[in-house]
Amino acid sequence: MAIKLTFGNIGIFLTAISPLIITLFVILSSAFNGDIKSIFFLVPLLVLQTFNIVLRRGGDKIGLSSNNAIYNVKNRKYKIHKDLLPTHDLCSVFELPFQTHKVAPDQLAFSLHGQFWGYCFGYVLTSILATGGQGGGTSFLVLISMLGIMDLVFRLVTKCEGGGVKKFVNIIAGLIIGAGLGGIMVGLAYPGMGVSGTDMFFTFEAPQKKCRVIQNKFKCIRKRKL
Repeated sequence: MAIKLTFGNIGIFLTAISPLIITLFVILSSAFNGDIKSIFFLVPLLVLQTFNIVLRRGGDKIGLSSNNAIYNVKNRKYKIHKDLLPTHDLCSVFELPFQTHKVAPDQLAFSLHGQFWGYCFGYVLTSILATGGQGGGTSFLVLISMLGIMDLVFRLVTKCEGGGVKKFVNIIAGLIIGAGLGGIMVGLAYPGMGVSGTDMFFTFEAPQKKCRVIQNKFKCIRKRKL
């Protein structure tokens, strides 16, 4: 079923796919520039998200049918399509394994989107600080900050991250964990592993390093009239 063309629906659509847009941009940027920055950027994030997905369920599943699966959270049983939040399809483009895009109303589950935006912000900000702002990346930092705020506010209002106070805790905890990992990878882990700064930092090469002004001498020659 097609989505009705309204400004609200366009905003919801862009918010839902914004992590995919940033991920695709990172991959294409490396592909077009012929570098491996996207690998160093995405691998720690992928590990973090996978660990969070496993942690969200961790053996609480009861039953074999994915459509009628029941999860036991804090000694309470929740049916996937009836009790777990969100009960709509606006919060996740894809259905994650074991329904991990859904959370129980009172469940403490670190936000996957919060971790994504926190990681991106921490990684790029640390990169900019490490290069003294000479390598660019500020506009990209502003972009991911704006997209992240819109995405997380939407998920907060629509109960994509749980209900009550827990939704605030889930988002804030996800942001802190993600930002901490992103900063540590750039500031400590990769330098300690001997990774080259040109491969580690997701910033743009300073324009003055790309272009050099070559001094040219001009000489005026008076032409003879025939």
